[in-house]
Amino acid sequence: MIRTLLAAVAVLQVAWARSIADYKCSFCKATVDHAYENDLMFKQACHELFPTEVCGLFTNDFAVTRPDPSGYCELYSFCPLSSDEKWRQYEASTVAPPDIRVAKAYGSRGYDKVRVSVISNSSIASEYFDYSEQFKYRWTGNVLNTGIVTINPGQKNNSEYCW
Repeated sequence: MIRTLLAAVAVLQVAWARSIADYKCSFCKATVDHAYENDLMFKQACHELFPTEVCGLFTNDFAVTRPDPSGYCELYSFCPLSSDEKWRQYEASTVAPPDIRVAKAYGSRGYDKVRVSVISNSSIASEYFDYSEQFKYRWTGNVLNTGIVTINPGQKNNSEYCW
């Protein structure tokens, strides 16, 4: 019975240690934020927030002089580099199907209006789109085409509006 209990405790300790290592990046970012907000060294901030087992992951002690958790944690290899994240490496396909979104129009437009937005690889010439521009910061290979369309509430409306 005691051996079984000791074995269970050992398994829990190993699982706890693994889970701490899995969240090293999150622990680092929280510590950097706390250190910056309270003008503390990194290790001192860590010990104020987390148990000793967590702070034992961090071998470096440094002054936090700017509010940049990602920068510090990437620099000391506690977090993966942002450039290594898989979604940043994604290149849009040149023949992707359009992404169509329809939402209730807001404000004083009335109950018979919806906003139709189409994200595609090129501008879509249509009298229904009053805005058609290429994205500027992300997804720059895509174009947002959007406009307000009048519908008949409570009835089936056809998709002939857009193109």
